[in-house]
Amino acid sequence: MSALFSLWPRYLSRVLTGKKSVELRLRAPRLSAGDVLWFYCTLPRGALEATAVAERVVTDSPGEIWRQWEHRLGLSVKEFQSYAGGRKRVSAIVFDKACGFRNPLPLHEIRSREPNFHPPQFYTRILAGSQLAVLFSDHCKSNTRLKRTRAPLSQRVMP
Repeated sequence: MSALFSLWPRYLSRVLTGKKSVELRLRAPRLSAGDVLWFYCTLPRGALEATAVAERVVTDSPGEIWRQWEHRLGLSVKEFQSYAGGRKRVSAIVFDKACGFRNPLPLHEIRSREPNFHPPQFYTRILAGSQLAVLFSDHCKSNTRLKRTRAPLSQRVMP
């Protein structure tokens, strides 16, 4: 399976520089290890810009998620508390092998192939063989550039 996530530009930039390899969500997506993750960058960029591979999804209290993953979340304490504060449980999507595209796939090109496409608020499953799956895979094959996506070993927190 694969899934599409929308990320704000500053967070996607952190993915591409290796400062972020865990995505925080208020609800747990149904993902498995090895699932392909597609990252759409919200406006003003408005384009499919990267892909990664899911390692796992961890759901726990915000405090435990922060303790376990703070060095891979790519968030300040203030950003984390603003997003997760007051929640009993949040989910961390742990991923690896993030790759950015030399040429992002703009929203208007996605809609030229899939007119009803709307970037997801939470996430969207991409069905194997669907027009989006073929479009994204073809684009990835011809535009991928490798990026370092893990924090240095000295900064990693191993669960």
